[in-house]
Order: sequence, then C-alpha cells, then structure tokens
Amino acid sequence: MSICKTGLNEKIKAEKILISILESEPLVRLANLIPWEEAAQIIEADLISSSPTGSIHLGPKLSLRVHLGAYFLQTLLNLTDRALAYQLRFNALYQAFCQLTVVGRRFPGAKSIEEFRSRICPETHRQIGLLVLKQARLSGFLNPTWMDIDSTVQEANMSYPADANLMVKLAAKAYKLIGTFKFDCDQQPIIEMAEIKAAQKLYLIESRGAEKEVKKEIFSHLHATVCKYVVPVIHKILQLPAQVVEAGSRKFNQLCEQICEKGGPYLADVEHFIHTGKMAPGKLLSFNLEQVLCIRKGKVGKPYEFGRVFQLGRLGGNFILVGRAETVVNPDQSAVPHMVAEHETLFGKDVLESCGVDKGYESPQNNQCLKDYKIPKNAIQKRNGTSETLTPEELIAYTNRRAGIEPLIGHLKHGFGLDKSRMKSDRTTLASGYRSVTGYNLKNIIRFLEKQESGVIDLHAAQAV
Repeated sequence: MSICKTGLNEKIKAEKILISILESEPLVRLANLIPWEEAAQIIEADLISSSPTGSIHLGPKLSLRVHLGAYFLQTLLNLTDRALAYQLRFNALYQAFCQLTVVGRRFPGAKSIEEFRSRICPETHRQIGLLVLKQARLSGFLNPTWMDIDSTVQEANMSYPADANLMVKLAAKAYKLIGTFKFDCDQQPIIEMAEIKAAQKLYLIESRGAEKEVKKEIFSHLHATVCKYVVPVIHKILQLPAQVVEAGSRKFNQLCEQICEKGGPYLADVEHFIHTGKMAPGKLLSFNLEQVLCIRKGKVGKPYEFGRVFQLGRLGGNFILVGRAETVVNPDQSAVPHMVAEHETLFGKDVLESCGVDKGYESPQNNQCLKDYKIPKNAIQKRNGTSETLTPEELIAYTNRRAGIEPLIGHLKHGFGLDKSRMKSDRTTLASGYRSVTGYNLKNIIRFLEKQESGVIDLHAAQAV
C-alpha cells in the first residue's frame, strides 16, 4: 500500500472556492417549503412589543429573514448559540438556508441569536410549531384523521433540590450580598460560611445509614446554623428604605428578593418538615425557578423528576402536536379536551376519527369530551383493560398504535432537548419545550423530502403509520 505525502509541508493560503448547492438538497427544499412571511407575521408583534424603541432590529439592521433562518436551523439541529454562529460563518448550505447570499453577508453573532430568540414569548414559539404542522399537512406528509396522546416531563435546568444544599446556597447568596453592600447600621451582619459548610459536611457524612432520630438531629443542627446567620440578614434587608432598594443594581434587587421573599418562607418550610416529617405544600425547589414541580411517574431509576409536564399528540406520519402547557403539572385527567380542541383549531372540525390514550387518562371529563366531539373511535382504556366503544380486537390494535408514541418521545428527549432544558428561566424553559417539538417535526419533514426525492415513499402508507 503506497502513501501519498503531497501537501504535508505546504502552507495554507487565501483562495476562493466555488461551492454549488443543489435545489434537490433536503435543507434547501425545506427552506422553500417554510412559509417565511407567515412566520414573520407571527413573530413580528413580539419583536416590536419587546423593543423600547418599537424596532424589530437588533443594533445594526439585520434581516428578519436571516434571523428566522437561524431560528429554524437552531431548532432543527439543537445547536447552542455559539455553535450556530460558527456554522453560519463557514457552512455554505446553512448560509443559503438563511438567505445570507441574498440579503447580505452580515453574519449574526451568538449574542444576536440569543437576543432574537429570547424576545419571542413561549406561546409564539408554539404557534411557529403549529405553522410547521400545517405546512406538513399541505405537503401531504401528515394525516390528521387520528391522534394518540401521551405526556412527558421536561426537567428544569437545576440541581437536585436537596435541602442540605439549598440552605447552603441561601447562605451563600446572603454572604454575597453583605460582601457588596454596607448596611447603614452599627453592626454589619456576619456570615461564617466555614461553619455552615462544616455543618453540611457533618450531615452528609453522619446521616448515611444513621437512625432516623440521629439524622433528624444533625439536620436540625444544619438548619439552626443557617438560620443563625441568614435571619439577621433578612431583618436588615427588610429595614432598608424603599429608595435604597430601588436605587440598587439589578443584581442587588434580585439577591434581596431571593433572600427575603423566597429564603424566609423556605426556612420556615424546612422547619415545618423537621417538626412534622411532612413537606409543606408549595415548598421551594429552586431559588432561580418558580415553575417547577416534583413529578412522580414511577419510572425505573428515575422515581422523581423536577420540571413541568407537556401533553403530546402523535399524528399520522409520526408528527407531534404539543398542547399549551397552561400549568406546570398539566394533568392527564383533564388533557384530552384541550388536545382535541387544539386539533380542531389546527385541522378543522370532524377531521379527527379516532383518539387513543392510556389508562392514566381515564376520567369522566376525558370520556365526555370524546362524546361531545363525536369521535367515532373512542380509544380511552378503562382501568380493567376494556373499552366502551371498541371490541377487544380493536382495543388491542389501538393500544399497540398508541404505544408508538413512546419511541417518538425518546427522540424528542435525546435528539431535540426535551430531556433537560438548557435554559435558566421559567419563560425560556417553557419555550425550549415547544421548540423541541418543532425541531422534531422539521426533521420529520426532511425525512419525507429525502424519500420523496428518491421516489421510494408511498405517502398514504407513510401517513397510516
């Protein structure tokens, strides 16, 4: 076997390279399929309302078409802002998708991409996803005559909310505050972080395998140590004049809010747990996030998940319809009316012929909904494994069909970011859940476009899957 050593000692020089992009390229065909004007109309109101000057541009004038293209690319590929900005500089196909070759050569940076995305409210993100579903149906890829519903949890971007860690975090916030702000009083509050962390270390080590009473005593000592230093800081903050707080920086106001409005009630809830052994309703799970619940779905290896629930509907062609997450818990027992109404709004009346769910959705409200909408095939399973409107053979068939949504949820979680959000606020976390579903549907459209180009796809057979 011979080896070619040409070019090993050659220096790279600036040169022009001609790259041809074919119209048959799936990403190009997707760009020609997306209704850009409709997407711009959906987003434009948010951009104007979030700007103090009423302008949709970010600093120097950047094309709305370029930012929309970057938005869809990031949603499709699940890229970080920096990774997307890098790709837009050097990937000719991505530049063509964003029309950078037509509207200008100014590449949006990572900060510009993040600011554009953050100015869009969560519901608008969801409406963009619904626009993608409409386009999939117009292209003949989606069959809306049936829908199977299931729920999943998107975990929040937070560490496990153990009280031993949260109390130390609260003390660290108070320590940071008194380090940057001098109280106008005779005695400046002092926080001994070394003593607090020593109490935390004692609890983490000594509580392993210890008796319940011993564990409770060590935990009470940690709580008392944190309260000894944090409570005086809370009193000092509450005594500050309103004009002093208002004149403070944004970071100062945020720390004051977390320490007083959240830290005080949190320490009281921990004390309630110490005395009663039960968690207080509405107990704090994170100082940065509020829309987070402890959700128990009984999964093997993951009994507790901390985040919010999304209701998902699988449609013909393996597309996903995401319902509006109006509450964090979004319970299954009341999800069917909302999902069926979303389907009717999107695809029209009397289109849905069958709807399948698992036993967890059995409730009078869900049963009555399918009767009111006059859906011929009511595939809600009873707890005893029977159905009011289906024969045993039909029930088995619809049960097997509904199980097909489980691998799609797996793709959403592991390929499009629905497992754990990268966002750091409640608003952007909710939006990222909607965008995960949109990214999956865009990828599914590309799959149909690739098969359509190769001529190996039967759309009717694909929609029936």
